[in-house]
Formats: sequence, C-alpha cells, structure tokens
Amino acid sequence: MFREDLIEPLAQAVVDALASDPAVQVANTEQVRAVVRAVLRKNIAEEMAIEAEAERALRQHGAEILREGADFQRMLADAKAVIAKRKGFAL
Repeated sequence: MFREDLIEPLAQAVVDALASDPAVQVANTEQVRAVVRAVLRKNIAEEMAIEAEAERALRQHGAEILREGADFQRMLADAKAVIAKRKGFAL
C-alpha cells in the first residue's frame, strides 16, 4: 500500500546521503529533494500498476488457483516479477 507520508522522509534520506558523499556536490538540496520525490512517486505508481495487472491476470484463473490449493500470494509475487521484467522495471 502506498503511503504518501513516507515520500518526504525517503527523499530527505537520499538527499542527506548524497550531500554527505564528498564525491557529490549538491548545490540546491530543495531541487534535488523535489526530483527525488517525483522519482519515488513515479516508481511507486509503476509498481502499483504492475501489481494491479498481476492481480487481474490471476483473478481470471481464480477458480483454478483455489481448486489446486495454490498460494495466491506466491503466484502474485511471481506474476509481478514476470510483468516487471517484461516492462524493464526493477522491483
């Protein structure tokens, strides 16, 4: 589940890590933080879309999954991995 309240602390942690690295020069921390927030939101949205696609695909075979006693969560994780790989997205 996506939690918007975690975006800012994560973005700040990334900025702090970058700023503390002597090999990296951060001239405008607010600008960097804004970019990191945008990247995090985009990444989370993509992952949520992949999960929704995987759920739709599995629900089409819901009766079979139940009948076979398969682990839905395991199958969901596997389906997400396949879809993510197809889309070139790292989970």
